[in-house]
Amino acid sequence: MPPIGRFVGGISVQRRVLSVSEFSTDENTMPQPADNGIKNRLIEPSTMIAEVKRLLTAGVAMDQIAPELSKQFYIDIDLLNAVLRVMRKKMSARKQDQAKAEQDPPNLDDKAAA
Repeated sequence: MPPIGRFVGGISVQRRVLSVSEFSTDENTMPQPADNGIKNRLIEPSTMIAEVKRLLTAGVAMDQIAPELSKQFYIDIDLLNAVLRVMRKKMSARKQDQAKAEQDPPNLDDKAAA
């Protein structure tokens, strides 16, 4: 390849690298990520659980967790399904425990007699 600014066969050859702002001026275009679209892999159970908990605390619905995670990571879908299954079980057990506690308030007389 000829170097920048040299004449090759009577033709001036120049190369210029465009920045993202020069390349796209339309305001409606999606901004380009700084890392050129490279995603990290989310394949470890502990990091998967942490990311799912982060999304749940941010208010993301359970059925939207997979699409949201896939925007940021390459995900192991089998692991994600297993994590979501366990979290659903824990959430339903927690709701049942809370409902049971609300239905059966502790009897203060029983504690005093003991």
